[in-house]
Amino acid sequence: MEAPLSLAPQPAPPEDEAPIESLLRVLKPLARSWVSIGFLAGLGAIAGAFYGAIQPNVFQSTGKILVQFGVREQITADTITEARSKGTNRGDMFNEIQILTNPALYEAVAREVGPENMFEPYDPAAKDAPDTPLQTRLFHQFQSWWFTRGSDPTVASEPPSLASAARALTNSTRIGAEPGSTVISVSNVNTNPGIAQNIVQRFLESLLERHQQVFATEPSYNVVAQRKKDAKEASTQAYSALQKFRKENQILDFESQRTTLLNAKQVLDQELATAEHLIADLQARYTVLTQILAAEEPTLEQREESNPLIAPLEEQRSQLERQRSQLLVKYPESSVEVQSIDRELETVRGQLAQARENGSSATPTGTANPEHQRLQGECQQVIVQLTGAKAAQKKRVASAKRIDQDLQALQACEAKLFRLENQYDAAAQAAQDAEHAYEKIRLAHTLDRANLSNLRVIQDATYPIEKAGPNRKKYLLALAALGGVVGVVLAYVRSAVDQTFRSSRDVERVLGLPVVAVVPENRRLRSLGRLEKKRPLLRSTAGRDS
Repeated sequence: MEAPLSLAPQPAPPEDEAPIESLLRVLKPLARSWVSIGFLAGLGAIAGAFYGAIQPNVFQSTGKILVQFGVREQITADTITEARSKGTNRGDMFNEIQILTNPALYEAVAREVGPENMFEPYDPAAKDAPDTPLQTRLFHQFQSWWFTRGSDPTVASEPPSLASAARALTNSTRIGAEPGSTVISVSNVNTNPGIAQNIVQRFLESLLERHQQVFATEPSYNVVAQRKKDAKEASTQAYSALQKFRKENQILDFESQRTTLLNAKQVLDQELATAEHLIADLQARYTVLTQILAAEEPTLEQREESNPLIAPLEEQRSQLERQRSQLLVKYPESSVEVQSIDRELETVRGQLAQARENGSSATPTGTANPEHQRLQGECQQVIVQLTGAKAAQKKRVASAKRIDQDLQALQACEAKLFRLENQYDAAAQAAQDAEHAYEKIRLAHTLDRANLSNLRVIQDATYPIEKAGPNRKKYLLALAALGGVVGVVLAYVRSAVDQTFRSSRDVERVLGLPVVAVVPENRRLRSLGRLEKKRPLLRSTAGRDS
């Protein structure tokens, strides 16, 4: 029976069905193309399985070396005097790896292992035993056929070259530092576990030899020993030149000698100034005494003896004259002090003359004047003092001149003395550094001669039992996922370019017209339609048969 045609208007979908409609719009292309998506995913899985099957099994061998850095690794002919012990840092490990990964190292290992051994054909079926599962043997036979396809065993091929073997080692061998340690790890991947172990072991031995060659101290030892000898000779020569110059110029300690001479000159200058004042005072006193002596009579014509006032007045006069002579040393004759003494002296002289006139008796003529004699004695004393002061002053002047000459000579030697001292200090420091460097490199040279190294093999090359690859499941899953992604992309592309109306909502969305009625699909009518299409073909077939 045909489905009734519904002419009732269809209600609009509620707002809460909008997210469901969007989800259906996203899932419908996937639902319509699920067969294609599954086919592409299966095809990718088959491709992944095939790609994994044609990959040979590889085995990884690993060895480890412990690096202990010291002064020995920092010693060279140029930097030995500047070498300082320091802790291991990241730069040391980087430099060590750069030294050990020299291309010549790969060639040496390839030569020892042998290129023909490295490129030995891979035959996974060679180790199959009777108890090996059938599926495994079939898989190995397929791999053997794949790896040997296109090769004629009867035709001898050229042996692999050393350069190609070195390139293969570069690609299959890893030399690197383990994080957070001073351990260098060496690993090699090969289809033959024995060859992988042999390669790693050769690498470990070659790394030790390479380290010994790079940090060999034999050339540096000879250079440093010669430098030590030259520095010592230069220091001895500089010391001899300095001592010779000091002996020629009588210099023991430049600073102390100069300080002593300057202090002596300062004291002598003060003594010269004091002596100049003393000589001036003595000369002034001598002048005053000579003036007084010239005014005094050498003999007494008469002497009063009866008047008792004469003797005290003469004594007072003598004291005043002495005071006057002393004041003239410090003050001029026009000063108040000298004039006051002169007035007193004049008064005393007047009193003395009056006393002599009043009842004094005269002494016999020719008697020596004691005042004259006293003044003469004082003049002689002043002359002796003045002569001694001048002689001492002359010696002081000579000493000052000699000190000036010594200072000038010392000053003239200063530049050359300091230059020789600096040369000796530099030579002595160089000799000390050379001695220190020699002691360091001597110890390292002793270690080298004993074939000792700061590299230690803490793990020999391991024999790999389990394979390191390939991960065939990863290939299968990756290519299957890639095929599925390609199928999903094609499904959405097909949905985007397909203009067929598949629902009433497609009509409303594309044409913008409301749907009045929806006729349900009748599968019986679809079957009758297909039968009507086949009837002409059946009639033509029946006609030919009749």
